[in-house]
Amino acid sequence: MTDALTPADVTAVLDEPKASALTLRYQPDNETVSENPPRFAWLPPLDEHQPVVLRVSRDAGYPEAATTLYPGIRRNFFTPSAGFAPGRYWWSYALWDASSVKPASDWSQSRSFTVPEGLAETAPLPSSADRLAASARSHPRLWLGAAAATKFAADLKADPGHCSFAKFYERSVKPFVEKPVTAEPAPYPGNTKVATIWRQIYIDCQEMLYGVRHLALAGRLLGDKALLERSKAWLLAAAAWDPNG
Repeated sequence: MTDALTPADVTAVLDEPKASALTLRYQPDNETVSENPPRFAWLPPLDEHQPVVLRVSRDAGYPEAATTLYPGIRRNFFTPSAGFAPGRYWWSYALWDASSVKPASDWSQSRSFTVPEGLAETAPLPSSADRLAASARSHPRLWLGAAAATKFAADLKADPGHCSFAKFYERSVKPFVEKPVTAEPAPYPGNTKVATIWRQIYIDCQEMLYGVRHLALAGRLLGDKALLERSKAWLLAAAAWDPNG
């Protein structure tokens, strides 16, 4: 599976765009890493739902005995659960076909990295499946769980300035109580992407998320129904936006 694919194996085309100042860069890329295991990142495939398989090898030819496969990755970044021994490594990725349990495209360009001697290995990261299994099913789940939120609310009653909450409320909650809900961004003029408009759309979307999040957090911790209703208004407004943009 680590060797060159035959034409019959290739059922999809791997789009491997060049990185730029406005995109995520491929990493690690011909560098000495400062974390072990390192974090791998690449530009996502055209079909964002298409899983990827990553291969890492001590040999640029990717012989099976010296190569480790990480199949079924559903994001364009990945950190292995175990570190690597010191030395130089090569890595590449391909689209993954879960039904046939093999790569569905040609492999990407190979990139290399070096793990230096004496680099401490970081604690293993739990897999997404393990994190999901350990996640609470109750609300809230953002920043604080239900038990932590209840304790924090009690601490706030005893001390309104607990953890600089008063400053957070003044700077990050109150503005969203008073300002109008962010309007849905308009389409690009002539359906042509413009950098300045893109940046403003990005800021508007971030502001929408901040409004929902900060109002909900403060409403829950303060037991303030008005803040919760305001958060709901922001959330429902965002839900009404055209998902196709």
